[in-house]
Amino acid sequence: MIGTSNSERRGHRCFTYALLAVFSVGSLAADSISLNGDARLSGTVRSISQEGVVELVSPMASEPILLRGDAVRKVTFSDAPKAGKVPSSRVELVNGDVFPIEVESLDDKELLAVSPVAGKLRIPRPVLKSLMLGIHPSRVIYSGPKSEGDLKAEGRNAENWSYDEGVLSIEGQGRVSKKLEVGEQFIARFTIGWTNHPAFQFYFADPSLPEHQVADRYYFQFTSSGIEIKRESTKGRRFTSIVTLNRRPDQYPGRQLKVEIRLDRESSLLYLFLNDEPEGRFKDPVPEPPVGDGIAFLSNGGNESELRISDIELLEWDHNGDRHRTEDRGDPKTDSLIEKRGDRFGGELISIQPGKDGPLFLFKSDFQDAPIEMPESEVSTVFFKQTEPAAKPEFHPFALRLRGDGLLRVSTCSFPGERIEAQHPLLGPLTFSRDGVTALERMAEKGGTP
Repeated sequence: MIGTSNSERRGHRCFTYALLAVFSVGSLAADSISLNGDARLSGTVRSISQEGVVELVSPMASEPILLRGDAVRKVTFSDAPKAGKVPSSRVELVNGDVFPIEVESLDDKELLAVSPVAGKLRIPRPVLKSLMLGIHPSRVIYSGPKSEGDLKAEGRNAENWSYDEGVLSIEGQGRVSKKLEVGEQFIARFTIGWTNHPAFQFYFADPSLPEHQVADRYYFQFTSSGIEIKRESTKGRRFTSIVTLNRRPDQYPGRQLKVEIRLDRESSLLYLFLNDEPEGRFKDPVPEPPVGDGIAFLSNGGNESELRISDIELLEWDHNGDRHRTEDRGDPKTDSLIEKRGDRFGGELISIQPGKDGPLFLFKSDFQDAPIEMPESEVSTVFFKQTEPAAKPEFHPFALRLRGDGLLRVSTCSFPGERIEAQHPLLGPLTFSRDGVTALERMAEKGGTP
């Protein structure tokens, strides 16, 4: 059983957070604000200023509460996401933002598209990075943690774990695990936060054997030395390193890291994303992939180190229909078009025009005189020609998460009634339907330091 309180060990918490937690008593309809560490507030988020200050209205305070942007980790909105069909296309901008859309047309100046959240969009062609088509939502296998017993705490350190509003915390050592049915291809996501020095492992494709028994499985490891993914095997060499990254904990602002691992057991391939940025595709050199379906989180830290685990998701993944985030874009000086079958063309995407059975793509290949006409149903991905920016773009830490895995950074944001009015650094002023936005999240700058 997971313990429910570590309050005696948390006496060193920042006094400011202790005062803010007084306002955490809110109605069921209140937004949930997660701060750095494990402090949380409830209320209604009203705005984010140009300086990054978050304004919160709470029924427990006579005046709005103003929070520094670097203190806020995530805002989960109280409005339930609007049900309905999610667009099957995604447009990616040059700053990494992703917008779920339906394509209408494209010429040499702009892309015309429709978003169920933001309505009609005109996106200038120079800010387009890629267009991804034929995307279908993945079935959620598991999302949590949801309660103190959701993941099973194991061994003599079981009482070191505590649970509070979707966050598992531990000071010192301990392990939690869960048995699932994930299939041959799946996605694992989670967010970890820490104080002092993390010593953390995440096991996946795990047969759920006793903790110290040799097993066929993978594990993601994060320590003061960096990040590594290893393969453990019961035959031959026990441990084989698959991924090694010199990414130390002090490189991540706010002492938190979002991890996403995609596993295709049929081809023994792993894909790693850190804070939504792709780190690469990696081949498991061991011939037979592990067949287990379990997951486990392990902390090996000292008593003075705290680890927090939240936003755990396991999803089905159709690798054949979702190559978009791992495709090699090819020559960045030209447009590239990739067919559903995998054939690649370099050249220029002349236009996208409405057709009888959907949009038609007109593409001029470098190796053919006549342009190729291709229906949307045959196109997987388009990469747009990239030019070097005149200056390094300003980093905007706050982003809105949209239904359908969309993510848009905003420089300012306000929340009048059922709308969200935002200023986007590339698209200018945008208005969203609030029930199509799931959260506001502070992003880490890649390669940045606290």
